Amino acid sequence: NISHFDTYDSGSFRQFCGPAQVHKDLNTLYGLIVGIQADGHINDSEIGLLRAWIESVSSLQAKAPYNKFVAKINAIISDGIVTEEEAEDLIWLCKNYLDYNRNPYYDVITSSTQQLGGFLAGISADQTINIEELTALGNWTSNNAPMFKTWPFDTLLPAIERIQAERQLSANDHSELLTF
Repeated sequence: NISHFDTYDSGSFRQFCGPAQVHKDLNTLYGLIVGIQADGHINDSEIGLLRAWIESVSSLQAKAPYNKFVAKINAIISDGIVTEEEAEDLIWLCKNYLDYNRNPYYDVITSSTQQLGGFLAGISADQTINIEELTALGNWTSNNAPMFKTWPFDTLLPAIERIQAERQLSANDHSELLTF
């Protein structure tokens, strides 16, 4: 009876994971923001991704630092438009909180993996990855080159390099990137 396993985890362990969970959530948010603003235009699907992030932390919204991030995101999306300046402010806030010189919870590989997950979710939020987003992904890979000797980076890098060499994004390439 596998249904027992579906309901077994009550989440009671979360009380011991608070600070690490905060860093994971903020690493993901950082990646999301960088990803959704990669093409210079943030559309409704991408704003929906920010709303989904808020929903994913709904049980923690009253606690610091979630209360600051949720308030900031709600203020940013209240008019249905996210400007480049607003996105940059949110990126700055994430970076300020995620000072890696003081992060005792995750090493740089784990943090980068969490950010990459958010970044890929951000650029694929509207189910379209355009050339600007692909260029931003290439820049991200260049800035994080040491990570690409580890999984999952090593499986993504060949696809990015191939697409950049071809200087076009085929339907197959697009589908492949969406699977990451």
